[in-house]
Amino acid sequence: MMFNREIAHFVDCILNGTPCLSPGSDGLEIMKILDAIYKSAEMGKEVAIS
Repeated sequence: MMFNREIAHFVDCILNGTPCLSPGSDGLEIMKILDAIYKSAEMGKEVAIS
């Protein structure tokens, strides 16, 4: 299986309360950046990330 370590870490987080190495807040920031990239390409200018 390709993601054995990731799955094991996820299970450890759920069962033992281990802090997640990739919290949802990281994903949110990445999505903000990607959204700004697309908006910038559409508008043809720099876009600030709030």
